[in-house]
Amino acid sequence: MKSPALSPRMAAVAALIPDEGVVADIGADHGRLAVWLAGRGRRVIAVDVSAPSLAKSAALAARCGVADRVSCRLGDGMEPLSPGEAQIAVLAGMGGRTMEEILSADPVKTRTLQLVLQPMNAGGALRGWLYRNGFGIMGEGYGVERGSIRQVFRARYGQVDPMRRFDCLIGNWELASEHPLFGAYLIQESGRCRTLMACACRGRKEASARRFAELERQLALYEGAMAWLAQHLKS
Repeated sequence: MKSPALSPRMAAVAALIPDEGVVADIGADHGRLAVWLAGRGRRVIAVDVSAPSLAKSAALAARCGVADRVSCRLGDGMEPLSPGEAQIAVLAGMGGRTMEEILSADPVKTRTLQLVLQPMNAGGALRGWLYRNGFGIMGEGYGVERGSIRQVFRARYGQVDPMRRFDCLIGNWELASEHPLFGAYLIQESGRCRTLMACACRGRKEASARRFAELERQLALYEGAMAWLAQHLKS
């Protein structure tokens, strides 16, 4: 049986995984990414806190003939990994705050890994955590799922961001500008901010005012990035 096809979102995740090293798929769920990587000769450690999900990963690996390259381990976050046995950790399809908790649980182990991260929400908060803890953003990507463009990024401890323009909401502008979906992502997020600002305007409480101010700040960043990108593409 052939390796399973990846969704566009997960294909964007796979595109940012470095070419060499053992990959730990944290929160492997059904195991599609792990088996897809194993089908291309990679060694993968599939980790999940759910025994039924891990059983699906193991069954898929067996059906695809790559069980010898996929090690399935039951456990929470990085806990099942021994120090040094993986060089890359992938966390995809979960919230940014959940990722923070996983990465914070064992900071020594986390600092040894290249991280490929695809948060479903709170991406700015996750980038902020990485920045405060000494990680640099080394790659930016985007994938589409159900009509929505999702961010993906790669981070590594001790690596200073090589480009000048960076913020926790959008990421590394120079690296992101290399991706064909960057402009569409900025348009999408600008529209989201305007919609949410309209909702916040209808609120009368202080919390609504604070929310409006934060959305206004985000919108200014997205619009600034769009203006920068238009100029950057001309040069």
